[in-house]
Amino acid sequence: MSHFLEEDKFMIKLYICPECQWLRVVSRRAKVECFKCGRPQMEPVKLTYSRYMRMNPKQREDYIKSWIYIYERTKKQKNLKH
Repeated sequence: MSHFLEEDKFMIKLYICPECQWLRVVSRRAKVECFKCGRPQMEPVKLTYSRYMRMNPKQREDYIKSWIYIYERTKKQKNLKH
């Protein structure tokens, strides 16, 4: 078993802060606060830790930008429905 797959087995998760776009790696936590801007709850991402570790800095930056774009768009659509 590869080292990366072994890490995923232990539930290492990634969370992103929609406010400041900071990415945080945690294990076995549901409440994840942003240490950068103070937001009380960061959002989980579907990207696995092993995939994240294989990405280069540019790919990581692009992923975060894409995630923020989708998050903002979804947020706007939900607000229009209310």
